[in-house]
Amino acid sequence: MPPTDISAWQKDFMHSVHDLNAVKSIQESSYFSPKQIYSVNTQQFYIYVQPVIITLIIIWLILSLKLLWIKDFTKKYGLMTAYTCLDILAFIMQDIFLIIFLSSADNYIQYEWCYVFEAFTQYVPGCLHMVATWLKLGQSIRMFLIFYKPLHVKIILSNFKIMLYIFVSVVISCAISVGSFTTSVTFGKAFLMDRATGNIKEVCRDDNFFKIKSENSSRSKQAIAVQILIEVYKGFLPSLCMILLTGGILFLLKRQEHMRTDINRQQTNREEADERLAQVTILATVIYTIVALPSLLVYILLQLQSESQIMHSHSIYEVLSVLHSAFVICNVPITFIIYSWLSKDVRNIFYNLKKRICKYL
Repeated sequence: MPPTDISAWQKDFMHSVHDLNAVKSIQESSYFSPKQIYSVNTQQFYIYVQPVIITLIIIWLILSLKLLWIKDFTKKYGLMTAYTCLDILAFIMQDIFLIIFLSSADNYIQYEWCYVFEAFTQYVPGCLHMVATWLKLGQSIRMFLIFYKPLHVKIILSNFKIMLYIFVSVVISCAISVGSFTTSVTFGKAFLMDRATGNIKEVCRDDNFFKIKSENSSRSKQAIAVQILIEVYKGFLPSLCMILLTGGILFLLKRQEHMRTDINRQQTNREEADERLAQVTILATVIYTIVALPSLLVYILLQLQSESQIMHSHSIYEVLSVLHSAFVICNVPITFIIYSWLSKDVRNIFYNLKKRICKYL
């Protein structure tokens, strides 16, 4: 309910309240409503477009796994399959809950479901994406060590160390997501009358809405700094590491080529396979970096802007958010297509398809 002392409320929040309708409008704005957060076009994207894209990705993943399946599949394609499945699972989970709440007749979410909505549309998918990102970095580390320490790579990349890396990545990602959820998501109970039925409903209200937000306060700056550090850990840090490892892999490939030239030795089948795997890893890293880094820059700009600036450019950020979601979803099958090129059967299929197309033309 709005505060009883309107003049004090007006002074604290620096609003000019002229009538009760203004108070009522501000009060209704504090109610948590996903339909007010997302525009109509964004809602249609999540309800109609994204499920189709996810379905096509799942079909492609199943067909690719069937083509790539070999005796030592886990050793060669284990990390790739793991982070691809995590990305797909995150998108499926997020889209299911968005469809459930955005397609409902009610504009507001009942109180007991507000935390569920935030958890399974933002934080749990974000945690899965975070783990997937660090597994991608693990793939880059593996490729770098194959060329840097080819004789000791089996000792360095033992099963225990790989499982430890995965375990640490999962634990840190989960701890960051849980900590961010518990400190950032706070809802209060509010009662709202349904204009259509006249019934009283218990809905959610953002507890931070009526709190004084000072852009110069140290607490606000600390909260922004923590959120930016989390985003850096999620995207910027692994991307930077993958870029550095990519440079190292390119240097080692060039050095290996010069050594073969100096001693006039032909490339072995094993070296050719490793070089192909390195090229595929480099290409996948470049594509991921192109997709991940712009979203981090947009998020940092969003955190540094004032409330008035955010409201003024809200539509721009919403379009960028939808485009980023589409790019990230499309990046999943692109990465798997790139890695599928490592399979001789897949390459033969594409070569035969190319011959048939050329013959037809």
